[in-house]
Amino acid sequence: INMFVRSYHTRSLHIGLLLFAGLWVLSCAHAHQADNIGHIQWLREPDAICLDGSPAAYYFAPGSAAGKHKWVIWHEGGGFCATMEACWVRSFTMVGSSRKYPATAPFPTTFDQLASDQTVNPMMYNWNRVYIKYCDGASFTGNAQYRYQDNITKQTTDLYMKGTAILTAVKNSLLHKGLQNASALLIGGCSAGGLAVYMHIDWWRQGLPATTHFVGLADSGYFLDYESPLTQFVTKMKSMFALHNISGAGVHPECHRRYRSTDRGEGPASWKCVFARYLLPLVRTPIFVLQSKYDAYQKRMILNETSHDAVSRYGHTLTSQLLSLVNITTHTSSSHTNTHITTTATTTTRPSHGLFLDACARHCSFSSRIRIDRVTGMNAFLRWYQHHTTTATARHTPIVYHQNAPFPCRSCCENVY
Repeated sequence: INMFVRSYHTRSLHIGLLLFAGLWVLSCAHAHQADNIGHIQWLREPDAICLDGSPAAYYFAPGSAAGKHKWVIWHEGGGFCATMEACWVRSFTMVGSSRKYPATAPFPTTFDQLASDQTVNPMMYNWNRVYIKYCDGASFTGNAQYRYQDNITKQTTDLYMKGTAILTAVKNSLLHKGLQNASALLIGGCSAGGLAVYMHIDWWRQGLPATTHFVGLADSGYFLDYESPLTQFVTKMKSMFALHNISGAGVHPECHRRYRSTDRGEGPASWKCVFARYLLPLVRTPIFVLQSKYDAYQKRMILNETSHDAVSRYGHTLTSQLLSLVNITTHTSSSHTNTHITTTATTTTRPSHGLFLDACARHCSFSSRIRIDRVTGMNAFLRWYQHHTTTATARHTPIVYHQNAPFPCRSCCENVY
């Protein structure tokens, strides 16, 4: 039984890490070496450490010219660990240890918002760029420490789950670099890093000038709270919440207050605060959601089914949730595949989130290559950003791009792979 558990957790972890590693290798291969390089910044606080106890870090490139006081801060993704064994396995990888981090590295160009090429990233190419390395296993949350003994080798190891301390140390370091004078700030991330945007964006806002134009971009971070008998994703996220002590460190405070009461007699429900479905209605900062309705990672690691009907139903549920959460109460399909919606402004005080919901079975892929009505994900974000900066009325008007296509839609990915 122990061997089966080890095999299952290790295989699941390696699949998630393989997706992340593939993005990293691909981005390195296409990086502009001359001006797209980040320099490592080691965190010196004693608790800002990875799972194996090595110091956490981020990569930094300073802004220039008109971008000198503007910032893009990106949370790296790379899955989760929900058991001590899975975290122990993870502590030997690049998303659990910093021991093999290079002194310099190209920013991943799979994320166009970090590109230094103005043709790819026309607005933020000369901003201060920060890429926070992910090595805690719980989307930069939690505060726990354990001594783990492997059942087979009998090796004893200390495991450190210090996501909150890591993020706090990053913010303190960036404030010393000038973040406190930011005129504009984008908080972004993909996958587990995209989930971190939902979880932490209001925290990032604290201590910054009220005049800072502050928004978020969450790519592929909307994971359905769907329980498959085999993958048991919700059960694992509950376990992660408890193992990493997220209720005591890193949980969104308003979400925690809302769900800390009992859940149908089953105990506190604060674990819901690791799902964007429950976070987004409470977030006070505008977020642009970049998401595939047929997300490749979720299709394999959450749904765990390949039939077209099952994937379509999963995508319909994800679509319905997101359209509702960004204040789109009704949506009518037309004979056209693609639909662009700009809603009428209301008197709501909720922030005007944006949504680019495509039908390409992807995860964390190039936003400048995905198109809905000939509009790329990057251009949709830029339109939403400019719209949000115009008037107070516009700030409460959601903008949505929805690719209303069935699964599979190979033409939806023709510019991606």
